[in-house]
Amino acid sequence: MFGKIIALIVLIVAAYNFYRIYERGKIRNELIKNGRKKVTHEEVLEEQNKRSHERMIESMRKLEEQRQHIEAIKKAKKDFFNQKKGYKKYSAEEKKEYAIKQRELREQKVEKGANYEAYVAEYYRSLGYEVIEHGKIMERKDAGIDLIAKNHKEAIMIQCKNWKAGSKYTINHEAISAFVGKVEMFLAKNIEYQQYEIKRIFTVSEPILDKSALAIINENREMVRYEHIPLP
Repeated sequence: MFGKIIALIVLIVAAYNFYRIYERGKIRNELIKNGRKKVTHEEVLEEQNKRSHERMIESMRKLEEQRQHIEAIKKAKKDFFNQKKGYKKYSAEEKKEYAIKQRELREQKVEKGANYEAYVAEYYRSLGYEVIEHGKIMERKDAGIDLIAKNHKEAIMIQCKNWKAGSKYTINHEAISAFVGKVEMFLAKNIEYQQYEIKRIFTVSEPILDKSALAIINENREMVRYEHIPLP
């Protein structure tokens, strides 16, 4: 590897020297054409060095122009975004208050979901099921299963959604498919549920399933269904 690098350096130096010799020949011919009957080697070298210096100055000028152009573009973009409607520079205190507010909203969302899960759990208990609050126990490792309602013959895997209808949150076919897949992985790891007839249910407090979700449920009712259990 080191030998290849040395060979490449030697090749570059040789090419540069060849170009310098070629350039000196061109300069000599130009000087002769301009009426110089006798041109010394020193005069050719002086002209060559002069031209090299001019090229270097020109390259530096172009680089500076490019730098200024890039800086101008950056400034224009920054000014554009700063002038966007509604843009505001927030102080450190305002950013802190915003972070606190966002944390409170997340906590409210979690509490809202937990309250609905508890309500649905009591609903199934009233129907005679033993209910395991799987989401509460496992938290982020719940595999999408919030509740497991069991009796002597069946086990119902339940996912609860307490979302407001008409908001940006809806359940689509991908969410249904993901839930079914997660339940299958859960059952593969928990073989004690093999003795039960398995059911999979999406439980919602408001009608938030879109057309694609309803379509996949209607086509696969033996695999998954949904229940609308509104809060009082």
